[in-house]
Amino acid sequence: MVEALKWFINIVNKIHHWILSLNDNYSWALSDKDLHFIIFGLLSLAFFIGINFMFKRLAKISLNLVSFIYTFTVMFALALAIEFGQRYTNQGIMDFDDVLYGIYGFIAFFLVYQVGLKIIKAIKPSNNKKGDKK
Repeated sequence: MVEALKWFINIVNKIHHWILSLNDNYSWALSDKDLHFIIFGLLSLAFFIGINFMFKRLAKISLNLVSFIYTFTVMFALALAIEFGQRYTNQGIMDFDDVLYGIYGFIAFFLVYQVGLKIIKAIKPSNNKKGDKK
């Protein structure tokens, strides 16, 4: 996990230097706060448009699928945050396998939940009686 973080930080650092060089070369005179405002604003808007497009299509298939993806994303971010917290506080070991096992747990419990719903739906008597026309 540490190697993955170093790789990600290196990529972000290169992009940061490239944006700063554009700012300097074109004499835009934008502060670091201005650049964060613009770049994060544009990046988050592009991300939102893409996610919104995808979720609208997925919602036509299944709202459960959209809920699963959202929950998966939040739980992945939470698992990463917990590992970062362990690294920062030295209370445990920062380990990417812990993130993976947490996600495996989410998927396993989600599958059990889905199977349970299917079983309940299969054995639950229907409210619509045959021949009952309203």
